[in-house]
Amino acid sequence: MKYFPETAVFLCMGSCIALYLFIKFFNSRSTFINRKNSLLKRYQKLRSKSLKLQEAVSKHMLTSHSEKDIFMDTITYNDYSRYLQKNHIHNLSDKNYIKLKNSNNRLLFKATASMLDEQEIKLKQAENNLSNILNNNEPVNHYNMPLFN
Repeated sequence: MKYFPETAVFLCMGSCIALYLFIKFFNSRSTFINRKNSLLKRYQKLRSKSLKLQEAVSKHMLTSHSEKDIFMDTITYNDYSRYLQKNHIHNLSDKNYIKLKNSNNRLLFKATASMLDEQEIKLKQAENNLSNILNNNEPVNHYNMPLFN
């Protein structure tokens, strides 16, 4: 019983080191790294798609002077442009990308993957609406998803 505190500290440190090595081993496996890289590429692809869409809406507003015109239902072009910008900042920002890139948290990757699925649907819907507007048709909500959260 004389050495009990030292033994307990030694066992605690040993198990912490073993746990660290176990986590490090699983996070350095090639399948994990490949999944992380594909998620990062998908994130970047959707980021650029979002920025291009924002640019297209802004360009359309500037060329046709339609900031206050109705885009869809009761939403003006200006409101829609602001919505796209807020959505980009909230979901597809550089800050979130860096956080994702520097993390090895599998739960964060899973949450990000589902968020990217939602963003892909929203961006596709926004692209369809904008192309319908540019082709002088009415915008259509094919996915029955709300435009504003």
